[in-house]
Amino acid sequence: MTWTDIDLPSSMKAIPILKVSSFELSDQFYTKLGFTRMFVYRPDPSLDDPAYAGYEMDDAILHISSHSGDSNFGTAVFFQCDGVERLYKRIESDLADSITLVPTEQTWGNREMYLQDPDGNSLRFCETIAKADS
Repeated sequence: MTWTDIDLPSSMKAIPILKVSSFELSDQFYTKLGFTRMFVYRPDPSLDDPAYAGYEMDDAILHISSHSGDSNFGTAVFFQCDGVERLYKRIESDLADSITLVPTEQTWGNREMYLQDPDGNSLRFCETIAKADS
């Protein structure tokens, strides 16, 4: 049997789940970054945590969770995008303490900017600026 013999879904996306310790603190961070909250679920609506939420920015989707057992702190997410410099200029004053790498042209042909959320998860925004030599 090969993959072509299996009836696979016609469309599939991978959505990272980032472990967070505080929904409210993380929600503030991700909305300042430019993500829009799509939903939030709390087993007990009277409590801030635990919570599970989904966010989107353009075509990128990510989820955060303060539930035990969901993901690990310190996860890295790579966002392939255009306009790293524009994103930097939009967030540099509000999230300056979270930026761990300002937009930098890498030798492998990317312009990259890194941020760290309040729980140490790394968000890596990268745009291709030139074809890297093979």
